[in-house]
Amino acid sequence: MDRLFGQETEYAIRFTPLEGHDRPDNALIYDALQHGIQKLVATEKSDRYNMQKQFFVENGGTFNYEYLPYAPKWGLIEGATPECYSPGELLLYQKAQESLLIQAKPHAESYLKDFGFQGHLGLIKNCRDVEGHIYGAQENYEAHLTTGWKLTLYRMGVFLFVLPIVLLFITYGIVALGLILISLGFVALYFTLLGGLKLFSTLISINYLADTVEDWGDRIWYHMTDWFESERFKDLLILYEYRITYPIISAVVAPYLFWQRAFAFKAYRKSLAAFFISRPIISGAGSLVSEDCFALSEKGVALKRLFRSTLGPNQRPLFDSGNLLKEVVLAVSHLFLLRLDPLKRLFKERQRFQIGLSDSNRSQMAEYLKVSTTLLMLKLHEKGYLKNAPRIKRPIKAFHSINLDPSLKARVSVSKGMDLSALDLQKWYHQQARQWIQDSPGLEMEFIEVVKLWGEVLGLLEEDPGRLIGRLDWVTKRYLLETSGKDQSYMAKKKIDIGYHEIETGYLDKLEREGIAPKLVSDDEIEEAVKKPSSPRKVRLRSRLIRSIAYNGLKAKVSWNSVQIGTGRNRKVIDLNRMKKKAFATNKHEDTRKI
Repeated sequence: MDRLFGQETEYAIRFTPLEGHDRPDNALIYDALQHGIQKLVATEKSDRYNMQKQFFVENGGTFNYEYLPYAPKWGLIEGATPECYSPGELLLYQKAQESLLIQAKPHAESYLKDFGFQGHLGLIKNCRDVEGHIYGAQENYEAHLTTGWKLTLYRMGVFLFVLPIVLLFITYGIVALGLILISLGFVALYFTLLGGLKLFSTLISINYLADTVEDWGDRIWYHMTDWFESERFKDLLILYEYRITYPIISAVVAPYLFWQRAFAFKAYRKSLAAFFISRPIISGAGSLVSEDCFALSEKGVALKRLFRSTLGPNQRPLFDSGNLLKEVVLAVSHLFLLRLDPLKRLFKERQRFQIGLSDSNRSQMAEYLKVSTTLLMLKLHEKGYLKNAPRIKRPIKAFHSINLDPSLKARVSVSKGMDLSALDLQKWYHQQARQWIQDSPGLEMEFIEVVKLWGEVLGLLEEDPGRLIGRLDWVTKRYLLETSGKDQSYMAKKKIDIGYHEIETGYLDKLEREGIAPKLVSDDEIEEAVKKPSSPRKVRLRSRLIRSIAYNGLKAKVSWNSVQIGTGRNRKVIDLNRMKKKAFATNKHEDTRKI
């Protein structure tokens, strides 16, 4: 494949404390898992660590702590694969990520025990919990942002947006400085009043009054410092900071989100919307929504828009653009450090196309098909094979009709006055892929195999979905729920739903061990990929530097595009995108400083 791509996966946390013990917060559990991972592989802090807990591992991927600003203690563990070049490679590194977390769990439990929290730790790779909260996976594909005059207009919009973000940073700095000065003023006033009262007591020779004033002052100081150091105060501070700043940030960001909607990946969105709306019949993980309602896609239950238009976490879009916004903020923060490279990357034609409607698959075949068919469609769009792609009327409503119909009979209105099912839509895209293969001799074998497998799965969905048990997640989960017994309560079935997704001990893992769910990558390959980088050159260099930095005990910060070694005047930044092949070919045991 001729593009970089990867996947981010959020894992829900389950901790079952032993009798007489409390449950730690998720922030501490993340620290425990980081401690466990560091015992298994080389790691380095991310350059975003001050803003977001994040670290890179030696195969080139990352782990970070994902949380809402007003709930910092109850976040999720997010893992991101290294960049890959083929769907098979991405599947391998997704499984390597899961394997590393599984191996880190015993170390994490021991770490938590030292803090007084004894219990069993579990991680759940899903997108929807029992209360209906949505999280999960996101796919990222390198693609053309737009072209020609539209690209010029988009770049102008980005340039104009940078200025208000700079002003926002400066405003935050001024406000923070003001709060510090106010705090110092209160402290100075406190000591001035206390000292004045003590001096007055001494001058009028009333010793017991001086002692009372000192005792009174000590009590106030003790209670004041105890309150400011308390978790309750910190939580309230974060909550009110979020409530005050969110409207301001939203007002600044809204025009940029509108600009993104007008230009960013618009051609892809137009030709691929029907593909993604119907894709859950292959990639859906399945979700028990209510007693008698089963959805194909866990994440799709909350889908509200085709494209992001606000910062709010509850507005789930099919095509996301949060990554583009984060890159602008990151670039501005680097401007204050006189670093221009992150700003330059904002104007590149090829950017990260993020798919928000992505379920966290447990079945290896479903994971593979999800990514491989999407890569095919991106290629076909660029080759001009999707110019006549179906246009769905009222796409969000159509998606929910498809998503809540596991019989696959729901039909939606498309252009030219036709009504098509999700199977019909997928077959149309599959036919274009077959046509491209016929028109393009000499293609890589993986393209041909993907089209063949895709066709076989569509055929079985139409004729006998039961033959896909263990292969497609929603089919497998639905079978487990239907065979669990008619007398089972909703909560009992929901436990099966959630239990299907637990890594290492979940129902899908049991089906794999029984040979019912096929494995496309072997355990030996997965174990090797825990430490070995994926194939892109920038990932291999990042991996080598992480290992070398850890070996030499250097201070460093790592990002997806660069590695910063040292601090101050001795700081050296290595751009992974510009690194020459000659430098990359240096002996792997060579000291990092020589590179």
